[in-house]
Amino acid sequence: MVGEVDRARQRSAGKSNSMGRETKEAPAENLRLRQAGAPSPTATLGEERAAGVPVAKESRVAQAITFRSLSEGDLPRLTDWLNRPHLRRFYQPAAITREEVTAKYLSRIRGDVPTRSHLALLAKEPFGYLQCYRNVDWPDWEAVIGPAGGVSIDLFIAEPSMLGRGLGRSMLRGYVDQVVFPMHPQEQWCWIGHDAENGAARACSEAAGFTYVRDYVEDAVRCVLLRRPLLAPDHGGFDRFPRLGG
Repeated sequence: MVGEVDRARQRSAGKSNSMGRETKEAPAENLRLRQAGAPSPTATLGEERAAGVPVAKESRVAQAITFRSLSEGDLPRLTDWLNRPHLRRFYQPAAITREEVTAKYLSRIRGDVPTRSHLALLAKEPFGYLQCYRNVDWPDWEAVIGPAGGVSIDLFIAEPSMLGRGLGRSMLRGYVDQVVFPMHPQEQWCWIGHDAENGAARACSEAAGFTYVRDYVEDAVRCVLLRRPLLAPDHGGFDRFPRLGG
């Protein structure tokens, strides 16, 4: 789905650099390069390029991204994130209060609704939000994409200073491989929707292995639907995608 809708899901790949109809990417926390010009495992893409590090080293950043479940203690941070200007266009179109955030996200934290919420961390610092849900659990959304099963994702990068550094695709790839499919091993497809005007979000998802399926309209907004398989053909059989880097 696209944008911050009232149906316990948000679009991944936002506008203004937010993912799904929401944004993605985070800030660097005093990350330092190693001696002899080698990058720290948590060095940002921008820092590595500034130091003349080969692009191949970018995978170090991807490997440093970790995930954890959203907790009740994260709600003040999430409230601040959702009110940031760069999320307005594609993810959270209106200001939201702490009370509204608690009412909406606490049910997810407690498992009262079938949407699972997580934070992405770099150097142990949260910088992005992601959520996933089985399409069958949200009939209105399943009606949009068709009875193809699978899991959908919404996400955004909260820190403006982390945008445009390649973290979005690494965050999305890691989340699919390390969180979504291990959590839903019975599913074979992962889906993501973007506002058709959000070219940056679509490019990010495609870089993370998603491919275009078709256009669709949701809440009077023209969107694009993409998907990525859990399994890839290999010698007549299927193997899980390997962990993907930067």
